[in-house]
Amino acid sequence: MLLEAKDIWKCYDAPKGKLEVLRGLDFSFERGKIIFVLGRSGAGKSTLLHILGSLDKPSRGTITVDGVDVSRLGERELAYFRNRKIGFLFQFYHLLPEFTLFENVFMPAMMAGRIEQRARAHFLLKVMGLEKRAGHYPSELSGGEQQRSALARALVNEPEIVFCDEPTGNLDEETADDVFKLILDLNKKTGQTFCIVTHEESLVEGRDEVYVLHEGKLRRRK
Repeated sequence: MLLEAKDIWKCYDAPKGKLEVLRGLDFSFERGKIIFVLGRSGAGKSTLLHILGSLDKPSRGTITVDGVDVSRLGERELAYFRNRKIGFLFQFYHLLPEFTLFENVFMPAMMAGRIEQRARAHFLLKVMGLEKRAGHYPSELSGGEQQRSALARALVNEPEIVFCDEPTGNLDEETADDVFKLILDLNKKTGQTFCIVTHEESLVEGRDEVYVLHEGKLRRRK
């Protein structure tokens, strides 16, 4: 398995007692898959994604990614591991406004000292149809162009998994379809693994690997 999560709990202290957002989840998937986690707003999808992607820690449980138990890594080791092994695509892009499109895409590689990935950054912009926009700033791009830029940034370090948090939720229907088709195409052509959380039923229609998050529990949809 590429990722294995065992007995994952996430609890917060609340005025009326402990709030259990995730309650003993077991979850795993293989390399080369597109995994969907479906749930309503507030179900804990983003919390789960952040924990799986090692941006947050569970209250209890273990997560193994590509054979590495991330709970055993120190902060510096974890940051290095996350930079090399994991990509993130968020609903609101999180592009840095003071940097050009190319600089945003290349940033994770530059932070890792992987200057040789400059050519990959240019290649990804071409794949996304954005090579002519490389010198533009995020404010000069459409929503769809910003999301495709964010996807290129997530892929620049050739991660094992890209975690996508509502990747089409901030886009109009036509643009959302284009971004989703691009994800499907990348999976088909390169074998890139994606884990996508969404509340959109239409996005998971006809898909095999669909899980439903409800009341802190995760079940596979039949």
